[in-house]
Amino acid sequence: MNPALVERIVKAVLYEGYLLYPYRTSALKNRQRLSFGVIEPGSHLMTEVLIAGDAPAVTAELRYLDAAGMERRRPIAAATEMLQTGVWKCRVVVDGVTEPISSVHLVLTLTGGDFISSQDPGEEFAAQALGCRNEGLWPVLVGAQGERDTMLCSPIILYDYPQVAPESAGDLSIASALRWADLFLATVDRGAKIEIVSTTVADGIHRFSMPIF
Repeated sequence: MNPALVERIVKAVLYEGYLLYPYRTSALKNRQRLSFGVIEPGSHLMTEVLIAGDAPAVTAELRYLDAAGMERRRPIAAATEMLQTGVWKCRVVVDGVTEPISSVHLVLTLTGGDFISSQDPGEEFAAQALGCRNEGLWPVLVGAQGERDTMLCSPIILYDYPQVAPESAGDLSIASALRWADLFLATVDRGAKIEIVSTTVADGIHRFSMPIF
């Protein structure tokens, strides 16, 4: 696993929905913030993925934003069951939350086997892959191309081995946010009055809001 590469993808997923604050709060469709991967008390998210190996051991980490927009992470139980010799199913359920949380996703790491792509399992594992249930989470392989020891269960649809676009000026940093702000300002009415407000939500992560008057 390439921890730095995986972390870049995880950070992008974590803040993607949270940072994109509605452009005009007066618009009916924008009166409530859109966040990905929201789970309320009493509801749940679930993922099931396949593993090829003799004795797989899965470690699962839950990552999310709390009600105040702060990043949280904690270990969570992962259950594995053998489907046939050398093929296993791993199940992780996110439930029991006591307050609404958003950008919920899982990072699964594996020893003693290889994760099987949920999008392209191949003919050998196609039937077992069809039997996997994913509710509110989309599992993809992450890391360097070809690595199969880490899987991101994302609240948004991604391809296997996603990457941060090379055009990005930074990893959701001040530089990239300011560039986004510049592009936005070029699209609004020239007579509009805009105030850009920056709030630090985590180390190196900033939320920009731009009310339009």
